[in-house]
Amino acid sequence: HALELHRYAASRHVVFTVETVPPRITDGWYDEKARLTPKNVYELPVAAIIQAARIGIPVANDFCHTAANVITDDPDMIWTFLHGTTKLLAPYTRLIHLGFVIPPYNGTDNHDHLDNPLLDTNQAIPNNQQMIELLKLFAHRDDVWVLTEPKENHVKNFFLAREILKQAA
Repeated sequence: HALELHRYAASRHVVFTVETVPPRITDGWYDEKARLTPKNVYELPVAAIIQAARIGIPVANDFCHTAANVITDDPDMIWTFLHGTTKLLAPYTRLIHLGFVIPPYNGTDNHDHLDNPLLDTNQAIPNNQQMIELLKLFAHRDDVWVLTEPKENHVKNFFLAREILKQAA
């Protein structure tokens, strides 16, 4: 069905993307306490997004969602997965969500601000330096859009994202 939607969108000069999603959900996107009691609704795994990309469907890589696919207490494991998956999906990526996951690494996402102090630590995946490293994979591309999904202060986060993008250029 995704391929059919992709073809329909392309016939109308629209880019259809499939987005990476976290494997677990919470009762509220913006409620940090809800992340402590995740629910497994068997969301679409990253492997399915990779399959879609390989048959030509453009991807929206949400860094937080992609990172959330690894449930572990080891942030290095999560970073390795996020970095490798982002490199693999890079040729097919048309949209990036500048998100990051913070503890607990339990398969849930969070919609946070780019001025969260945790972004300067190894608890955030990707942290500031890692985000820049990921964005460098797209530095010379003119067909990729980038956005943030904070819980509030969208304009402020736009300007914070712009500063991160400048460092990755």
